[in-house]
Amino acid sequence: MSNPHTGLDQAILDLIAYFAKRDRLLLPRLLRAPKKRARSPHYSDSALLRPPQAAKVLKVRPKTLANWRVSGMGPAFTKLGGAIVYRYSDLQAFIAKGSRSSTSDKGAAQ
Repeated sequence: MSNPHTGLDQAILDLIAYFAKRDRLLLPRLLRAPKKRARSPHYSDSALLRPPQAAKVLKVRPKTLANWRVSGMGPAFTKLGGAIVYRYSDLQAFIAKGSRSSTSDKGAAQ
């Protein structure tokens, strides 16, 4: 006994092949493996991060970090020579300091 879906499946494959030949773009896109997402780097607690790396950890723009440095409301930073660096552990502490259990929770006293 033959499979009734075989003819339908072949018809679909024929249509895909037709459009692939016509457009030369459809089939490669359908068969291309999905792109692998870049994994977030894992930092040790003592790792020193430059502002662009620290901004990625905090999911903010580097300009936001610069504004926080000027106003004194951001994570602790260190200047090594003229370079600004952030300890990964300080970034984690800054994130934890912002933790709240509800929208009315004012968090730890500052």
